[in-house]
Amino acid sequence: MRVTGRTYSGIINFLWAALLILLPITSMPSIRDLLHINVISGPSVLILALLMAAWFLPYFCKNGNLPREMLPLIGFVLVSLIATTVAQFLDVPSYKDADMIRTSVTAFITLLVGIGYFVLAYSRVSTSDQLRNTLIWIYLGGLVMIIWSVMQSGMWFINGRYPDWMRDFQDVFSLGPLYRQRAAGFALEPSWLAHMLNMLYLPMWLAASFSGYSVFSWRLFKKISIEMVLLAMGVLTLILTLSRVGWITFFCMVAFLVVHWNILLVQWIQHRFKIPRNRRIISAISITCLLVIIYLSFFILAAYIMSRVDPRMSDLFTQGFWQLNDINRYANALQFGERVVYWQAGWEVFSHYPILGVGLGNAGRWFTETIPAYGMNLIEVRNLLYRSGDLPNIKNLWVRLLAETGLIGFAFYCSWLSSFLIKVKSFRHSTYPHEKMAGYWGIFIIIGIIFEGFSIDSFAMPYFWISAGLVLSIVNFPGSHTLTVSEDGNNDE
Repeated sequence: MRVTGRTYSGIINFLWAALLILLPITSMPSIRDLLHINVISGPSVLILALLMAAWFLPYFCKNGNLPREMLPLIGFVLVSLIATTVAQFLDVPSYKDADMIRTSVTAFITLLVGIGYFVLAYSRVSTSDQLRNTLIWIYLGGLVMIIWSVMQSGMWFINGRYPDWMRDFQDVFSLGPLYRQRAAGFALEPSWLAHMLNMLYLPMWLAASFSGYSVFSWRLFKKISIEMVLLAMGVLTLILTLSRVGWITFFCMVAFLVVHWNILLVQWIQHRFKIPRNRRIISAISITCLLVIIYLSFFILAAYIMSRVDPRMSDLFTQGFWQLNDINRYANALQFGERVVYWQAGWEVFSHYPILGVGLGNAGRWFTETIPAYGMNLIEVRNLLYRSGDLPNIKNLWVRLLAETGLIGFAFYCSWLSSFLIKVKSFRHSTYPHEKMAGYWGIFIIIGIIFEGFSIDSFAMPYFWISAGLVLSIVNFPGSHTLTVSEDGNNDE
């Protein structure tokens, strides 16, 4: 029995490591053909199913605990189930040959898949050693992804094309092609690569670098950790994706740290120049305004550089761009007009069914009625409605939540994010590096999901779920330290 136990443990550890290493692969053709899944068909889905059956179910049946912050998420699942069931009795427009029951079941399964990643990540990590091993496997998969992405960009910038061997290799791991000028890694498209970077790898490495936590004792020049090196390489990869939402998302994560540094800077200036107490408020406002002006200048400069580098933004600083006077025209000039049209169509669905929505996966059935008139001028929209057999999707998580689960589902989902944030935010003041890392990591992924939600609306993408599960597992370690240091320097229990 002892040998059998070791074998079982070894198999589970191997599967867990494989799942984490293979996370960068989002849409593998062989997995698509095996599972008959259209888009999100990474090998991690298969491993997830094995681990849920072989590890999580025995864990749960043996009174394995789950975080109480999960309660609003369970409420969201129940609301989604109710909304999807009620939708079967609505006067739903038919859409080509898309079967409504199959569409609803598939959409609900994707939600369960996402939650599966969350509970598995939470249950698999309960000690510092398990956390270290888990992060090593994630680092390894991320490093391979970064190397392949840089090779793609390097080959394009050097030769202006991709060699046949690189295209053939990409075809083995991804349903998507290699993109002109843009790195895609092993993902379906560059925006998906940016999404996984912003929802797992970059928040983790940024939080570890800022908190001083590292899985290795190795340091370059006695100061630079492996996480700092990976962070720099990850940021370079994010830049190479040319994903504008991805850039903005990571910029906002860094902005959170900048605000923290600015508060300390204002306090240091006041102390250094011995500003009288009765003038500190005025001095703080003045210094803050000066910093805001400096940051706005950097932001405008960055936008100008992007307009020179990214052809999609080449019109940003032209006079004609600012004379369009219409949100759809602005969006189309920046080449994301189709996205805005889908958002507007989803919002119209929500306005007709505001309480429970139309059920998971069903919003696209109304698109022929809710697409704004301007959308018919766009080739992608016309192709989607008249030449594609796929059911349209909103491509915006927040509008999708409103359209498909209504105000009730939206409230439960936001409550889940809020409870998660409340749980982890105090740990960023912990004196223990792994807890401090978890606190910042949790804040970064909340910032990430807010902005990435305007680009990707699928529940089955595992990166946010795994990040959330790992963060909550860290702050809920058995015997976890709850002693933190508050903003004013006092110890809080």
